[in-house]
Amino acid sequence: MALKAKIAAVEIAGDVVRVAVVRSGRRLPKVLALHEVRAEYTTPEERPEALQRAVAEAIRQVKGRPAAWVLCLSSFHAIVRTLTIPFRRARKVAAAVRFELEPYLAFPIEELSVDFLPVIEVDHQTDVLAVGVRRAVIEEQLALLQSAGIDPEGVDLDAIGLAGLWRAAHAPKKGLHALLHVGEDGAVLSILNNRALAYFRHLATTPDRLPRETQNSIRAFLAGWRGGGEVASLTIAGHVGEELQKAFDDSFPIPVSHVNWMDSVKTFRAAQQTSGGGMHRWAGLIGVAQGAAGGGCSLNFRQNGLAYANRAKDLAPHVMALCCMVLLVLAGIAWHFYHGRFKSVEEASRLQAEIQTLESEVLALQGQGVNVPTEYFQAPILLDILQEIAAKLPNDKAAVTEIRIERPDAPNLPWIDIKGEVRDDAGFSAAVAALRQSSLFSIEEPELKLGEGRSTFRIVAKRKTS
Repeated sequence: MALKAKIAAVEIAGDVVRVAVVRSGRRLPKVLALHEVRAEYTTPEERPEALQRAVAEAIRQVKGRPAAWVLCLSSFHAIVRTLTIPFRRARKVAAAVRFELEPYLAFPIEELSVDFLPVIEVDHQTDVLAVGVRRAVIEEQLALLQSAGIDPEGVDLDAIGLAGLWRAAHAPKKGLHALLHVGEDGAVLSILNNRALAYFRHLATTPDRLPRETQNSIRAFLAGWRGGGEVASLTIAGHVGEELQKAFDDSFPIPVSHVNWMDSVKTFRAAQQTSGGGMHRWAGLIGVAQGAAGGGCSLNFRQNGLAYANRAKDLAPHVMALCCMVLLVLAGIAWHFYHGRFKSVEEASRLQAEIQTLESEVLALQGQGVNVPTEYFQAPILLDILQEIAAKLPNDKAAVTEIRIERPDAPNLPWIDIKGEVRDDAGFSAAVAALRQSSLFSIEEPELKLGEGRSTFRIVAKRKTS
């Protein structure tokens, strides 16, 4: 899904500098402005300085500050190869692409900036579309933009932007479908498998040879295609005349359609007037801007020493979002402890009120001549005492025949007097040991009396002393 943002894409095509400003965030971008400036000079020596002036003028015409800049390069500069990587995980695939591409090059791979797009997975392998652009080309155009005060966050290709924009505008059906975008200085052939870009090639040829070159390129693609199926349709867009349209209709057995698919892209009237009715030449640039915002297809050749240096602006939104999340978590933790403290204070207040009520009642009884010893409130309740005795002296070990419990303030009398018969001598000893561990009372040494065939016992329990 594309982020909602204002993106500016810039292209340096020969002596012409173009800037497209779009608003992303929907299926198709909305074009806000199109600016085109031509470098004027009389001798070749004057070209570099004239091109710098043209870049500065094109950028100066952009009103407001875009969220990001992206440089669009011609696919003429691209080296494209379909590679089979013997892995499936994205991280392993990414690490292997440069090594797999190097044997196909006639020069050191260090001279290229490489990126890739995954295409299909077959037999636990991944086919990828590896794309390389010479670092010298990127550095030259970045230097021109940097001289005008612009440092693009990304570098992409017009072929990638065309494929992404076509996919968004016409949503190709399942299977293999081809797009041929004809420009003034060549054409770009792209093939999509479902919605994934599986192949592209820049065709620098004359219009009369273009149908044959397109046929040869499609055959070459199918020869190495492992996904099965044939190219089901061909869509032609761009700078196409009636004669060229007829040549394609006569040359291809598959359905051929001719569309001005830029009609579906929303533009301001001012942008349409700037384009002079030739919106097709802006298509790749607009698609690259859309891809930079996360919609459509995109690559980024600012890698391996060319990476965008000023990361502070990029990281700021992420840092702000992370800080907001941390603050929310801390606020939740603080509320949890505050709520717990509030409940604890509330419970302590309730208990204090009960204590004061009991103290008031005791004082009232004492005022009426009734003496209520405080030991009554400190001693365990009768039910707890009986449950403790029953648990510690089970009936199969000792049969309790009498329990006498005196008032806590009774003088010279044991608090609890337990009498009964011993049924299991060893079990009785264990029961006495358990009674000694009681938290309600402490016991003295039991008194045992031996009788004819039976023994009796007496256990005296006292209050626990703190």
